[in-house]
Amino acid sequence: MVFRRGQALWCPGVVVVVVVVGSFLQLDVLSAAASPPCSPGIVPNSNRDAGNPCTGSIGEECSFTCSSGYYATGKHVCTNYTVGTEHFVEMKFFGGHCERVCSDPSAVEKEATECVGAAKIRFNSTDASGPCFRSTCFNSSDAALRHVARGNFEVWRQLRHPTTGMYVDNYDAVCTRAPRETVHPVSWRPG
Repeated sequence: MVFRRGQALWCPGVVVVVVVVGSFLQLDVLSAAASPPCSPGIVPNSNRDAGNPCTGSIGEECSFTCSSGYYATGKHVCTNYTVGTEHFVEMKFFGGHCERVCSDPSAVEKEATECVGAAKIRFNSTDASGPCFRSTCFNSSDAALRHVARGNFEVWRQLRHPTTGMYVDNYDAVCTRAPRETVHPVSWRPG
């Protein structure tokens, strides 16, 4: 595990803060009960709004339930992240979101019926209301993993030059071909 200066690690009831002293790593153990409370946390499109915010001390996770038409991602945790004198997250709830599911009838029907109990892969999309996520359902988590692995393989296959076997440094996924200057027909020979 890689520790960063100022990183807080959490175990039930205990907070461990990583401190670098000279060239040595020092772990300061604090009681979670002794840490000051985080500012109230709100998760948009969930039951955690201004009337029911998340409260707690360092390391405490706040559970939330997303509104209809949204699904939960991540955990909403009270945290403090400082590197040197720079504060990135200071005594706030951080992480955990409610992401919108596409609202067109086919997407809603798929989420409600076809994907129940199935393994899902969600992907970025849009509908009339803007950015959202759609689902592709699989019979098992193994089938979903195989689908992701096959997609990864196809991208790497597209990046490999047919003659040299070298990998190109960029790929235009929208046009599904590498830039013109790096694509050569199979019959192309140098010099």
